[in-house]
Order: sequence, then structure tokens, then C-alpha cells
Amino acid sequence: MRPKILLLFEYGTLNGGEFSLLAMLESLGQTDFDLVAAAPVSGQLTDRLEQLDIPVVPLTLIDTQGQKRSIKQIDAHLSELMAHVSPDLVHANSLAMGRMLGRIAAHLSVPCTAHLRDIIKLNKTAVADVNQNAGLIAVSQATKEFHVAQGLLSDNVQVIYNGVDSDLFKPANQTGRLKQELGLDNRSILVANIGQICLRKGQTLLAQALVSLAHEFPELNTVFIGERHSQKPESIIYENDIRDTFQNAGLADHVFCLGFRDDIPNVLNEVDLLIHTAHQEPLGRVL
Repeated sequence: MRPKILLLFEYGTLNGGEFSLLAMLESLGQTDFDLVAAAPVSGQLTDRLEQLDIPVVPLTLIDTQGQKRSIKQIDAHLSELMAHVSPDLVHANSLAMGRMLGRIAAHLSVPCTAHLRDIIKLNKTAVADVNQNAGLIAVSQATKEFHVAQGLLSDNVQVIYNGVDSDLFKPANQTGRLKQELGLDNRSILVANIGQICLRKGQTLLAQALVSLAHEFPELNTVFIGERHSQKPESIIYENDIRDTFQNAGLADHVFCLGFRDDIPNVLNEVDLLIHTAHQEPLGRVL
């Protein structure tokens, strides 16, 4: 029998971490392993997993009021999942999910692993939880060093870079289709920022920089690709600030917020410049 691997996803959205694992799963296929995913029942992630013929079992971390369930409830829910799926290995695709898995790892009879895709400070309790996993995957050496410095066990952490399909992501001649879609002529300079709309990604910095260059380079246009997932007031204000920066400078017709796109390989070939403004990035898939 083929080993069964259970993959845990905290969110149903598609961001860098999800895309990176999906790219691996597409290459791996269902040949050497039986893959099962636990994820929120609705969302783009579930749709993509089903396209890969990977069965999805519901992962319910949020209650009916939209609040995160208690630690006790989450631990019980994860334990029930393990009993239902009976995996040979469990892998959490994020640091937060790895912490949740770590809390019950000692009570499981199978190895647990987790991805470290963020550089964030952890308290002692969180470090202890994550350390209960048998193995951890850091997406860069900097990510490993940061977490080891705050208490994660060095011998448990392996650096494995995010995979990129070089047949899919490779330079090609511009077709002009994206500029045509946006109503721009080929003389325009199209600058892109790709990533989740959130404070640590620094999109407001890019907006300010490009507005300051508008007089010298009137042909500059900016496209923001990505969605805001957080419903926190500061996140909503942050997203509005990006548009307002261009609006207040009289440049509303020079900015395009396209939200989620599933044609990023084509987009990268169609823009003239990619600017990544994140204040903190472990080793982003976009780069």
C-alpha cells in the first residue's frame, strides 16, 4: 500500500504558500503517495485541490459566528480528523497550522511535519508547540536562522526552497495583451506589484514612490495584483490608502487594482518592471 499523507491548510485562499505546495503536488501526482487534504470547505484552494484529484476533508477552525474556535475545540477537531483519515504522515502547510498540529503531535502514532513560511516572533508556548513536530521545513536559510534563534530545534529544521516550474515561468516576448486589456498603449511603462494586500507587503510605499515620479515619467502606470483577506479595520484602511494616494495626486487613471489573477506567468512577461516592496519576506514565491 502507498503511504497516505494528510496535508493541513488553515485557509481556503490561494497565496504564495498554497501555490508553492500545489506546484509540488502537481509534479508529485498520486503515483507514490495517497494524498488527502484537510482545508476549509469553500474557497479557491479546495477547487484547485479537487482539480488535482486530491480528496478534501473539511477543516473547521472558525465557528458559526466567524470567530476562531477555542484551543480545546481545535485540538479535538484535529484528533478526530486523524482518526478519520488514518494517515501515515501529517504535514501542516504553515507556521500557525504547524503550531496547532504540534499541540496534539505527542498523542499521535504518526510523524508530524510543518512548513515555516513566515518570519514572525513566537512566544515560548508557541515555540514549544511547534517543536513537537518531528520535522520542519523552512523556505530559506534566513527563515531557519530566525526561528532557531528564538528556540526552534535546529536539527529538526530542513531548508527546502519554494519550487518554481521553469517551463512555466520563463522569459518570453511581450504580446501587449495586458496593456491592451487595461486600455494602455505600448509606449506606457507598466509597473507591477504582486502579493496579498496587507501591511507587511508595503504597497503604500510603492504608491507613494510612483506618485513622486509621475511628473518626470508621465507614462508610468501601476498594476496591483492580489487580494486583501483580513477584515481588520487597519487592513481595510490600508487598502483604501493605496487607491487614495493615486486619487489625491490626480492619477486615478494610472493605477489598476486587478485582485486575484490565475495567469501570473503571462502577467510577468507583459509588465515592464516588477517591484516587490515587502517590509519582511522569508523568500517570497513572487521573487
